Order: sequence, then C-alpha cells, then structure tokens
Amino acid sequence: MTEQLNREGPLPLYHQIANVIRSRIDLWEWAPGDQLPPETALAATFGVSPLTVRQALALLVQEERLRRHQGRGTFVTEQPAVADSIKFTAPLQDLTSAIARLKVQVLDMQRVRGPAGIAKVLGVGPGEEMMRVRRLRTQGKRVIAYTVSYVPACLGDQLSEDDLSNPLLLNALESKTGLCFDEAYQTIEACLADEQSAGLMNVPVGSPLLLAHRHYQVSDGTIAYVAVNRYASQLFRYELRFVRQLPQMWRIAPTAGAQSERRTAEASQLPSW
Repeated sequence: MTEQLNREGPLPLYHQIANVIRSRIDLWEWAPGDQLPPETALAATFGVSPLTVRQALALLVQEERLRRHQGRGTFVTEQPAVADSIKFTAPLQDLTSAIARLKVQVLDMQRVRGPAGIAKVLGVGPGEEMMRVRRLRTQGKRVIAYTVSYVPACLGDQLSEDDLSNPLLLNALESKTGLCFDEAYQTIEACLADEQSAGLMNVPVGSPLLLAHRHYQVSDGTIAYVAVNRYASQLFRYELRFVRQLPQMWRIAPTAGAQSERRTAEASQLPSW
C-alpha cells in the first residue's frame, strides 16, 4: 500500500517521508534498535525513487534519529536523554475536568497489534493484540485534538460503542472493568503533522503539533491505559502558574508573643513573585 504524499505542495518529498518516519518513531511504532525496511521497500511504499528515500534517511541520520551500519541496514537509535525537564504533580481531576469540556467524535475501535513500545508499557506480549480507540476532540467546528488510546484487549472487549462517546474514556473503563485509575504520567513534546493526522485535524502536512503521551495506572502501579494525543498547537496550550515559596522560617507555626505575631503578619504581606 503506497503512502500518500502531497506532490503539489511546497514541502519536498524527502522531507515528507522523513516526517512520516519521525512520527512513527515518536509514536513508538519503531522502537530503538528496530531495523527499518530496505531503501527499495521504502521507495515502493512511498512511490518514490530510492534516491529520495536516501535523502530522507540522511536527514534523520543527521538528527541522530537513525544510524546506518555498513552491510547491515538502517536502525532506530536510542534517543538521548533530555537536557532538562521540569516535573509537576497535580490532582488527576484537574486533567480530566479540562478534557471533559470537549466534545468527542469517534473514528473507530479495533483490535490491533499495536506499537512495540506501547505493548511493552501495557505488558502485552509480542504479537498479541490490544484494543485501539481513535477519536477526535472538538470545540464547535474546530478539531482540538486527535487521540489514539490503547488498552489490553481483555479490557477493551468490555467497552461498547456507547462507551466510546463518553468524553472521558477513563470513566468508561472504570465503570465497565471495576478498575480504579488513581495516577497518570504525561510527557509533552513537539511533533509535525503526518499525512493521516493532518487530514483528520484539517492542518497542512508538516504543521507543528503538541504530542502528549499519557499513561494511566491503577493502584498496584500497573499501567492499563495509554493515550497518545496530538493537539493543534494554535488552538491548545498548557498554562502553568509558578509561585515563589516562602523561606522556611516564615512557615514555622507562630508561638505566643508579639514578635511571632509580627513575623506572621509580615510574611502574609510578602509578594508571591
């Protein structure tokens, strides 16, 4: 099956091919250490010449997404550790309440052999099927997000078509399976729209998107639900408020006496910049 490329647009074909391969790596369809198909096979898949594929692979080698081994082929590299990251802890309800305000359009629910990286996170064995749910989140006529959710098949089989219309798939899973998801871990990074996501979200191929991987776990620490969400960057944003913590001396409970009362009063007037 030939991948659809935009042959009339301004983005060169090799850039579009690189975007597709990059997207598959970001979505864990190709994990570190996986070998890519031969250049001739990729050329047939995309309907281009091997030279065009070679240009796309060279671009990804330059980005250190791929590594070539003479006589062996092209492999996905281990991604370097991020230079810096900031971690926050917030109530899970803060996340779910924001999602619940958006309307849902169900695309499909299918049993699939999902990406190897997601299968590993869910504890699904190699070659085993999982349930995949694809949906769009909308606000008015605008598509805010394209979401792809994965759960083990034994859980997904308990969901009905009506359950998929629930703005929070989390609630439907808890209601049908009896599980209680009490924690989620999310990472957010930038990505580019490939042909499929661009068509669903009504944006040009190569448009910047926000890619959020979200892992939901139950009380025993098992991850039983993975959501891969692409957000239209021009329509969606995360806002964070940072407040400077008071020095430890101001947070000591006051004792009797005018001096402690004065310190408490002064502390209450300190600006929180």
